[in-house]
Amino acid sequence: MDSISANYESSDEDNDSHQNTVGTAVATTNAQSKEGVSASAMVTLAPQIDTSTSTQLEKYHDMGTTQVLHNPKADVLFGPIAGPLRKYSHSRAQEFKPKQTTLSGYVEVEDVDAFSFNEQYHTFNSFGYAMNPSNNTDDHNNNNDTQSKYVGDQESLRDHQATTIFNQSNRMIKDKRKNVRKRLRNNDPTDVDGYLGPWAQAYKTKEEEEKYQRELEKQREEWKLTQSLKKRKLEENPDKNKHKKKHKKDDDDDDDNEEDDEQQKQQRRQEARQKSMQLEKTEFHGSDAELYDYQGRTYMFCAPERRKRLHHRYNIPRKRVWQYGGHKEGVNAIRFFPKTGHLLLSASNDYTCKLWSVFDDADHDGGKRKCLRTFYGHSKGVRNICFNKQGTQFITTSYDGWLKIFDTESGKVRWRGTSGVLPFNAKFYPENESEFLCGQKNKIAVQWDTRSNRIVQRYDEHLSAVNDILFIDNNRRFVTTSDDKKIFIWDYGTPVVIKHISEPQQHSTPFITLHPNKKWFLGQSMDNKIVSYSAINKIGRLNMKKQFSGHLSAAHACQVDVSPDGGLVMSGDIMGFVYFWDWKNVKFVNKIQCHKKVTMGAAWHPTQNSLIATCSWDATIALWH
Repeated sequence: MDSISANYESSDEDNDSHQNTVGTAVATTNAQSKEGVSASAMVTLAPQIDTSTSTQLEKYHDMGTTQVLHNPKADVLFGPIAGPLRKYSHSRAQEFKPKQTTLSGYVEVEDVDAFSFNEQYHTFNSFGYAMNPSNNTDDHNNNNDTQSKYVGDQESLRDHQATTIFNQSNRMIKDKRKNVRKRLRNNDPTDVDGYLGPWAQAYKTKEEEEKYQRELEKQREEWKLTQSLKKRKLEENPDKNKHKKKHKKDDDDDDDNEEDDEQQKQQRRQEARQKSMQLEKTEFHGSDAELYDYQGRTYMFCAPERRKRLHHRYNIPRKRVWQYGGHKEGVNAIRFFPKTGHLLLSASNDYTCKLWSVFDDADHDGGKRKCLRTFYGHSKGVRNICFNKQGTQFITTSYDGWLKIFDTESGKVRWRGTSGVLPFNAKFYPENESEFLCGQKNKIAVQWDTRSNRIVQRYDEHLSAVNDILFIDNNRRFVTTSDDKKIFIWDYGTPVVIKHISEPQQHSTPFITLHPNKKWFLGQSMDNKIVSYSAINKIGRLNMKKQFSGHLSAAHACQVDVSPDGGLVMSGDIMGFVYFWDWKNVKFVNKIQCHKKVTMGAAWHPTQNSLIATCSWDATIALWH
């Protein structure tokens, strides 16, 4: 730089002197290069630019560009994607794959005229060919080959001369009508043997009749060949033929073996009963001193101050006061002890039922909140439970097909029975506790009598499994719900439906409960709603003003309950929430995150204000106040 600046003169000189100085500077630099000066001392004041790639760069555009400021050609816009691949990309298709817009892939929006779409759609359905949508308009104008322009039946394309359904000529329509086969006619109804009617066969020419006869002959020959092959196989394997003859003899002797079959069935039933009885046991979690108090009373006794409701109005609970942990698998249902609520019963998928104390004080009815007794007796999960009117007994329905009645105080099994079908839910008849109803998987609700140990009545009208049963109208009638999206109302003891509830928009209701005023019953609908129906007067009338929504309960029989004062409606949720609605205003009030998994059970305490219990498939039970 010093050598260059030294040879340049000031800008105040004339133009001639300036040109001379520039010439001397170039001369000196050339001289220095000849003398062997290093290349680092040379400076390029105007670097060379390669303009050969400027035209090629216009062809390539980023995939994310939304605006193009020049007019590119079609082969550039619709050409293959070019560019380097990233480190972990295996192929170009994977690298530039479009983003997923649907569950099955992606949908590309295409603007198509409705008329042209319908034209090609109906043409393909009628004639069997349509225009190829993958071809561009330029290809259609330049290419005269009809086979590349159309897809489908090429013979039909030639016959119809590539016409569409909307641009047929009158001549083509007339030719079609002429080619329609005529039917044989005999519309005289008095001719009983020869009457053909609208289902008469089409008239056949001699050639068609000959073809038909040839096909029949071919079928007969094939049938003869198959029969001859079967005979050869029987001759080659005579043992199979003897085995068949033995089966025929056994069929003839079925009447003689009916008594033996009945005896075998009875033996199987006795063996199954004995296996089920071997599972029956109970365990009291405590010492013998804790089982009875100084007056000889067990945990069935409740203190008088706990029996009465303190407040007439119930409020929404705010916090969790206790969490029970003892079940190994998910809890399906919970029930408070009738009237007092000092005990809580739970049914779980770990094949057991457990009885818990609710109150945490020094009284005899609770002591500390803990598990008091565990009931064993099933080989599979317990689906549902139900107390009788006094709470002295409860009935269980299990996935092993057995129904059992346990004594709440001693834990012993008072009755057991099975119909060989999976039971879903069972309810004691309040007027006579020696009878109960049970909904089964085989579309039937059965009425059991524990005194005679047999089914005395069957209610068979549903088209799918019976999910739940509820007594209404002073226990004179009961409601059944099913997976067939229907609700039936019956008179107790009479297997005839008196009210059939079924609507096109109706969904199945796997759980139903009665409102405290006994005028309505509520159901957990599978469209994420809680619906209500009248239980008196116009029984079964849907109350459109009392529908509660906002929660998620589809595919789950989440428990629904109403506060004892009738002011709040509560329901479990798939996401582990418990939702609350106001009964009068039908407005959503609040929700509480209770569990990590689906909240299957939620029950109001019968006497304590704002106390609820919840259970979930995360094997926990919680008290909220």
